[in-house]
Amino acid sequence: MLERISADVELRVSATPKTRSSDDIEKVQRGEVIRAGMIKEEIVLNPDIDVIDSNDMTLDERLLNAALERRDRLAKAYEAQGENINPLLLIQLPNDTSEGMTAEDTAVAAKVVDILRRKYDITEENGRLAVWLASRKVNLERLEDDTNMVKVLLFKEAIALGWDCPRADVLLIFRKLQSEEFTVQTVGRIMRMPRQHHYRNRSLNLGYVYTDIAKDRIRIVTEDQSYILRDTIAATRRDGVGDFSLPSVYYDRPAGSRNRLRSRFRNDLFDTVADKWHLSFDTDLTDTVDLGDFADIPGLAEALAQSSETTVGRNRRIARRDVKLRLDADEIEAAIPMNVRFQNDIQELEVEQVRFARTDTEIDTVFRRFINTFGSSFESNGGNRSDMIATYLLEMIDRFLGVTGIAAKKLVLADDNRDKFAFILDSALERYGSTLESVKTAAARKVAPIEWSLPTERFYDDRTNEAVAGFGHHALLPFVRFISNTSTPEREFEEYIEENSRDIDWWYKNGDSGMQHLAVPYTKNTGEKSLFYPDFIIRMKDGLTYIFDTKSPGSEPDTAHLKHNALRDYICRLNAEGYNLDGGIIIKPDGHNYRIYPRHAITSTAGPYADWTQFCL
Repeated sequence: MLERISADVELRVSATPKTRSSDDIEKVQRGEVIRAGMIKEEIVLNPDIDVIDSNDMTLDERLLNAALERRDRLAKAYEAQGENINPLLLIQLPNDTSEGMTAEDTAVAAKVVDILRRKYDITEENGRLAVWLASRKVNLERLEDDTNMVKVLLFKEAIALGWDCPRADVLLIFRKLQSEEFTVQTVGRIMRMPRQHHYRNRSLNLGYVYTDIAKDRIRIVTEDQSYILRDTIAATRRDGVGDFSLPSVYYDRPAGSRNRLRSRFRNDLFDTVADKWHLSFDTDLTDTVDLGDFADIPGLAEALAQSSETTVGRNRRIARRDVKLRLDADEIEAAIPMNVRFQNDIQELEVEQVRFARTDTEIDTVFRRFINTFGSSFESNGGNRSDMIATYLLEMIDRFLGVTGIAAKKLVLADDNRDKFAFILDSALERYGSTLESVKTAAARKVAPIEWSLPTERFYDDRTNEAVAGFGHHALLPFVRFISNTSTPEREFEEYIEENSRDIDWWYKNGDSGMQHLAVPYTKNTGEKSLFYPDFIIRMKDGLTYIFDTKSPGSEPDTAHLKHNALRDYICRLNAEGYNLDGGIIIKPDGHNYRIYPRHAITSTAGPYADWTQFCL
């Protein structure tokens, strides 16, 4: 339409302009808009939350109660100012990134509607509740009018896309604990002043947000970014690092090949706990011993006490001492910021938190949310995948540690334990995935070519990864390292690269699986085709690119040489096509100097190492 009009001048007004040229923008500072009385002075996060413990009130109910009480107080304050304005409470459902209603959306919506009806007489029938969902819209006509009788609007994502209702003063957000997002655009829905001027009663000049975010640091950012720090670490390609790609491969599953989670996962979970935590799966009781006669013999009483333990008792002792599991998790708390004030402008805040004991109902919900984050790459073999994982995890806790029911869920969710159980589940699922792959015949899988590209951005789960300072030459910053089991050779080589980076343009730590990471095909001794993922890609300033996989002396004796030979074949083939590559398996046999396997096929990784080529950056 604009092209058909062909106007000489176009004047566009937006809080989030897409034009970036400073010559085309007339900027109005936020302070000017506040002083003009058009928007609220600031926003308050979680004011006046009742901190008194109440076993019959969940955190969600506390937040809803506080938000409604705030709405009612604002209504009285408007009336005292002589204004006929009915303030609106906006309630946002957890998953605002999809059009459809998830099971959690439906559950939360049903609970909210029930509480509003029973406790506050706010219903669709009496016109005090409006619903704005993709599949259902009720009482939306003239909703923006200051005197409209609707007190509460229940909505999902759609309301954040250009809706203007100046009487909206309070926002309640129910969020998934694992995926909290909150943008300036959403906050803006409660920033407008209905009469475009401020009041003597300052409570009318503020916006109010209630949410269960469990963060001690808040970042307010622009549209299409996260408002609350997510449970992921984002690393982005640093300035000066250009595009780079190499041929890669991935497994293209044929039709009918299913990646199902089956009952065999139970065995892999139990085996993982035995391997990682060194716990025993044996419920037989040993004979007990009367220790009274041995109290005076140093060390003997303790030794006999341990020998007389049940297997569960021994497991609990090891879990406390070695795994550092907290086994007395009687109470699970929710920590949320309270009475935090801010503008909806780009900034970052440190906040104090208030803690609430969760009810058993909440613990069930949070436990389900925790389990839902695992095994997304697997289908369930009938039933629900998360139900299967939860069932086997709870059985494992019962059989190994003797904890059952809600106490087992509290054990998993305790602050000191959560990451440890996340590591066990991730490891067990990886183990199951490897088992699943190994039982498939080579004919059932087809290796397909793909072009691997150095990513511009990569996301890491912050439960199992951490950002590490001091690695400024990595292609993506911050440099992120897997917390639990990054091997010593990898860590040492990372430090070696940084210490000898004078001639390095950039280096990149490759992933361990998935088509988004560089993979090289090789054939095992059994004749089975497989893939491996070299650890490091190093781009030198002279254009040479190294591809290395780090090993310890004698590690992987059955496969390391096969991986080396495959990587050397890959490098030679690409160099014949015009690439400039070098590399192979790299090792530090004497603890001081790096060597790479000879640039020809080898049959063993065992020493002596005299014929291995010394390597220096």
